[in-house]
Amino acid sequence: MAPPSTSGPSSVGSSFPKPPQEETSTVHGPEHEAQEQEQGQEQGQEQGQGQGQDQGLRGARWHRLLAWLARNTPGWLLLPLIHCSILLLYPFGGRGRRDLQRAQDAALGPAPAWKRHLRAYRTFVQFGWCLIERFELLAPGNSSSEDEAPLVDHTIEGLEAWKDLARSETGFLLITAHLGLWEAGSLLAPAFGQRVVHIVREAEPDPEVQAANRRLFDELGERTGGSYFVHFADGDPALGVTLLQALRAGEVVALQGDRPRQEGRPLTTTLFDQPYRLPSGPFALARSSGCPLVPLFVLRDGRRRARVILRPPIFVPPRQRRAPRGEDPGLQSAAATLATELETVIRRAPHQWFCFHNSFADPPGGARG
Repeated sequence: MAPPSTSGPSSVGSSFPKPPQEETSTVHGPEHEAQEQEQGQEQGQEQGQGQGQDQGLRGARWHRLLAWLARNTPGWLLLPLIHCSILLLYPFGGRGRRDLQRAQDAALGPAPAWKRHLRAYRTFVQFGWCLIERFELLAPGNSSSEDEAPLVDHTIEGLEAWKDLARSETGFLLITAHLGLWEAGSLLAPAFGQRVVHIVREAEPDPEVQAANRRLFDELGERTGGSYFVHFADGDPALGVTLLQALRAGEVVALQGDRPRQEGRPLTTTLFDQPYRLPSGPFALARSSGCPLVPLFVLRDGRRRARVILRPPIFVPPRQRRAPRGEDPGLQSAAATLATELETVIRRAPHQWFCFHNSFADPPGGARG
């Protein structure tokens, strides 16, 4: 069994040159110290210190359950079982649920506690559907409904721009976010131009989920005849060299662009009028290779239906020699453009934004869940 992953393609934030970090001043009060203490505890959980984070909704048990449902449950029974599973596990959502509620406060506005829980619950239902359909997509034949195609219907917005990219010999970076069926986007790339695709992923904090994901993507590579190569980001600088060579050879690199790595140096931009951190790695890689960043989002439109949204390429200009120390206007401009694209698509499907890790520079206002 190969349970689904929540981490998605990685931002590879520490494998490429990083812009100088801007200096900030901070006022430390009791509330700030409590917040820092909580964040430090949460970071320790992410690194495997203790029980691991969000074992209720992100751990191996949740993944095994959803994979089992995809394999053994008739289609008509999936939705009731998803609801039952979430009702049982939702109270154990912990930090992931709280970070999701903070992000939804920024995107949808503050709300009373009952409405914040309802919004989070609706998102977890979408998350369950996306993980099941992701499993069906990456491991065809394991579904209980083998007579159905993994995605029976999908539409593409921006198809002409996509065809232009496919006709060119230039490599490009597919940059996506934790939205909807995000991994379906990288699976579309070989359909236009038969490109080799390098998918970059963060390693899962749960060893069992990580081992299952490695098997899943190894099988995908075998089925596609080597069209896909999956790299797990572990801070190895050699990964940056590998991806740079792939782009210069006209290949495709697919990665996440909405969540910085913990040890990386992020770019701070604005999302929903809040300071928001994006990983600097994809922008540095695009600049070094001279290849564009292509925002690609895949929203779920219903049972095994998807809407692929391709946005105009983002080109990162060369670094300005006379830029003020600690500033990089080219990277900041590209990050702001991506944040605008991200905000637009989140507004279209706010309950498909799986923001279970806080990337806001300051947590949005609102009560905790």
